[in-house]
Amino acid sequence: MKKANLFLNFLIIFSFFINGNLLSQTEEAPANGDGTEASPYEIANLNNLYWLSQHSEHWDKHYIQTEDINATDTENWDNAAGFSPIGEDPFIYNNDYAIAFTGVYNGDGKTISNLKIYRPETNNIGLFHYVLGEIKNLGLIDVNITGSGNVGALVVMNFSGTVSNSYSTGEINGNNYVGGLVGISSYGEISNSYSTVEINGNDYVGGLVGISSYGEISNSYSTGEINGNNYVGGLVGISSDGEISNSYRTGEINGNNDVGGLVGILYGEMSNSYSTGEINGNNSVGGLVGSSIGEMSNSYSTGKINGNNCVGGLVGAYNGEISNSYSTGEINGNNDVGGLVGAYNGEIINSFWNTETSGQNTGVGSGINEGAIGKTTAEMKLQFTYVDWDFTGTWKMEADNYPVLQWQAESNEAFIVTSDNNIKIYPNPAKDKLFIKGNTENTNVKIYNLQGQLVLEKVLNDKFIDISQLPTGLYTLKIQNKNNVFIEKLIKE
Repeated sequence: MKKANLFLNFLIIFSFFINGNLLSQTEEAPANGDGTEASPYEIANLNNLYWLSQHSEHWDKHYIQTEDINATDTENWDNAAGFSPIGEDPFIYNNDYAIAFTGVYNGDGKTISNLKIYRPETNNIGLFHYVLGEIKNLGLIDVNITGSGNVGALVVMNFSGTVSNSYSTGEINGNNYVGGLVGISSYGEISNSYSTVEINGNDYVGGLVGISSYGEISNSYSTGEINGNNYVGGLVGISSDGEISNSYRTGEINGNNDVGGLVGILYGEMSNSYSTGEINGNNSVGGLVGSSIGEMSNSYSTGKINGNNCVGGLVGAYNGEISNSYSTGEINGNNDVGGLVGAYNGEIINSFWNTETSGQNTGVGSGINEGAIGKTTAEMKLQFTYVDWDFTGTWKMEADNYPVLQWQAESNEAFIVTSDNNIKIYPNPAKDKLFIKGNTENTNVKIYNLQGQLVLEKVLNDKFIDISQLPTGLYTLKIQNKNNVFIEKLIKE
């Protein structure tokens, strides 16, 4: 009898567990909105988000997220496989037509936290799968995502779509085409976005995007540690026939072949960008780019670079054009090692490397060395060293410092309140001071830590907020004036 009762109790508990697990995936249609641009569906909770993932007939509609969403329960969904991406693969057909997300999802400055997806044998893993529409103003906090090929925290495949004002933090694991925010971006645009996730992958691994082709990436950055094998970039694994501008990378990068501070392999253009993190690789290792046949201008790197063959302060192996750029980091390698480029067969125009901090006496390890100019630290901190550089619209230089990009100098202390009732911190992470543009009279500023504790409060009658005393970490910043309340996530580094 006791055995029978024990077995019955087990069945009851097991049934309760299964039912509870299923109940955690409850669909709940949005209570407000009709999916039009004028009246978007309002996504207010995790059940609304799950409803969206299950109804492809609504993937061409407009959405707005009205509350922060805690997605911790997704760790129990689908036998611990977690969330199912929104938007199917374009090559999976239903009733003879392809399904993709072609609508607009406006996060409205809100966040989705603790999203869990664990599908290590499955390709195409992320919050949104195939996007031809628009994703904007959305933050993903503390994601834990594992997939096989084509993995991105926010979007798996951005095809002719746009991703803007969005970010991700947490951890991502995958095999090929792995990006901190987007796995693959083709003919798409990514702007004003960032990722701080730790990434572990194999080939085509990027801090922001795994592979980008025929598209644009601008005003974006990544900071999390990256571990990969081939074609590993701090921002993008491979950039093909596209453009990268006004973007940067900090944080450690570890790879094998074609490893770059910003891009593993560059076949397009890069301008007004920089990298500061340590880079470790084997073959074709560069402070900005592992190997390339593209064009690079008005960019620089300052991080330590360690490699074996074809190691350069800017590029490991290059067959293109470099202009008005520089490198200052320590460079260590064995074969074809140069202050600017490891192995080169192209054109270098008016570009510099630091002969003291780099430990390198030659600008190019092997190949054409013409145009690579070595300077001491003192010389590189004098503006007249940089002949024909644009210090009116591109570069800025202060006493006893290297040149910095003007957008970088201006935004180092910038906190911008935009006209569409959103705020954007750029760059983010911030360092010591935030600068608020616009009217700040009688504006109340509050900064909270992750536990919701108030750590800084100030009533502004000037433009500046000093955050130098705050420990490194993630915060919520709230600004309130007589007309609006603005909330944004702040990373202090």
